[in-house]
Amino acid sequence: MRVLHVLAQLPTKTGSGVYFTNVIDGLKNFNITQAAIYATTPEYNFSILDTVYEVEFEGSNLDFPIVGMSDIMPYNNTLYKNMTDKMMKSWQTEFRKKLVEAKKEFCPDVIITHHLWILSSIVCEVFTDSKIIGVCHNTDIRQAKKNPSLKEKYVLNLSKLDKVLVLSNGVIAEISKVYSYPKENIINIGAGYNEKIFYPLENYTQKDKIEILYAGKFDESKGFFELIKAFRKLELLRNDVTLELIGNVKKKIKQKFLV
Repeated sequence: MRVLHVLAQLPTKTGSGVYFTNVIDGLKNFNITQAAIYATTPEYNFSILDTVYEVEFEGSNLDFPIVGMSDIMPYNNTLYKNMTDKMMKSWQTEFRKKLVEAKKEFCPDVIITHHLWILSSIVCEVFTDSKIIGVCHNTDIRQAKKNPSLKEKYVLNLSKLDKVLVLSNGVIAEISKVYSYPKENIINIGAGYNEKIFYPLENYTQKDKIEILYAGKFDESKGFFELIKAFRKLELLRNDVTLELIGNVKKKIKQKFLV
């Protein structure tokens, strides 16, 4: 089987990028030939697979930053809502070139395309004779709700997805409503975890304190502020719990919560 993975962002650098990369790593354990299409910039050099089709932003293909599914990204990014018609046309053209190139050279049996958004719609347009699986990461639903005009104009072919994979049951009804996609074709596979990093509880060393670790965006969309408020309340009840935060600290966030 030949599987093509498609992502409009950087691999490894966001939740969906990490998910994208881990799916590829997981499938290396099977008799599957893989290729990938993704965004990059001149400063990155990914070695995910031998066969890749990169769309370079701020470089040879496109002169603007990568367009992020979230308005706040851990790297320089463009917002979909701020794209001009010229930017959108060139963005679509470059990704379409890579998709057509991969179709001709790699000839995938299955395409796994991440985010129910503009690029996945183009995937459905290009690959009419292959099985296509879409993966929802929730940021796509937020984009569709925040930018309905973009959805109506550019997200036109998701009905052609053979299946949609979601990370929790809570979004199934939303996907069906927002994209008019049949619920019976939506499968909850769970968020998953990397067993190379996370281990069963019995394998951890016992410690005097309970250590809580948050790694991610310091942003409202991730429940960051609710976490801080909950921990502040927890601190009043017990003194054997610590919270470590890993991510970019914005000045206003630091002043409000972290001092």
